[in-house]
Amino acid sequence: MEHRLEKHRGCSLCLAGKICIGILLGIGLPAYSGVKVYSVEQSYGPYRLASETLQQMPGGLVPVRFEEAVWVLGYSTEVLSADGEASSTDLHCHTVISSSIAGGHPRTGEPFRGLFSDGFTQRVQLPRGYGLYYEAEEEISVIPMFNNRSNSMLDASMKIKLDFVRAEELPQPLTPLYSTVVSVATNPDMYFVPPGPDVRELEFSLPYSGTIQAMGVHIHQYGRSIELINQNTGETVWKAIGSYGDDGRLIEMPFFSTSAGYPFGPEDRFLLRATYQNPTDIEQDAMAGLFIFFATEDGKQPSFDTAAAAAVQAAVQEGTTLSGAHSGH
Repeated sequence: MEHRLEKHRGCSLCLAGKICIGILLGIGLPAYSGVKVYSVEQSYGPYRLASETLQQMPGGLVPVRFEEAVWVLGYSTEVLSADGEASSTDLHCHTVISSSIAGGHPRTGEPFRGLFSDGFTQRVQLPRGYGLYYEAEEEISVIPMFNNRSNSMLDASMKIKLDFVRAEELPQPLTPLYSTVVSVATNPDMYFVPPGPDVRELEFSLPYSGTIQAMGVHIHQYGRSIELINQNTGETVWKAIGSYGDDGRLIEMPFFSTSAGYPFGPEDRFLLRATYQNPTDIEQDAMAGLFIFFATEDGKQPSFDTAAAAAVQAAVQEGTTLSGAHSGH
């Protein structure tokens, strides 16, 4: 089923088919250079989640369209239980909202226009003056993905809120951002960590130039940190360290945002380091990835041909395990 976001009485947006989405005009967000910031909210589900099953996509890929050109500034996600209450963050694997990509999920290093969240990064806000631009009627894909590690079936929904400004209301365009993802594991991108500490590293380069303006991470329970290091200079670009509850369980991961930007190019050799601490006596599922938002000098999305993809993929396969067995599950 396709959801179409269109004008309604000149100031709101609603789904085609008379079902209106809740719209907030600037509520919870500051005025954006004198222009109103809108928020549109939609729930997906409820879905019946199979027991002891990860990376579930019961709703599949949902196409969404804006009737008018917009700049998306950020978004938030929340998993709801069958009775509509906030549910465990462990149920949220990750959610991708993006421009058209084959299969709905980007390849490592592939540039695209999209947003990403998981149970530990439920809010993404881009730096002021930057945004993701979508043309009127351009297809955007939404993929809510769930985990259910319990031994019983569960019902859950995903609530997604997008923050945006109308292109026609801006005195001048924002600076466009593009996105890419890098994971310490690929084919598959999920792995399993044994009891105790587990550190994995990946060396990679991106076959284009730009400035990093924001970053988020994808991680599972028992993840401790994800760090991006520029090996050319030896400096840590960013280290995301989780926040934990009194029971030692992961609650939240930070989000990196800068207006100044961190310049990079194909000559830069980066190291992605993921650290887990598994306190149990059995293997635990894990993912560790970095979601990068970047700007380009000419404002255009970089090309990503087969040769570039192969080069990045070869770099991905150089990833090594420093501590703990690298499982092929």
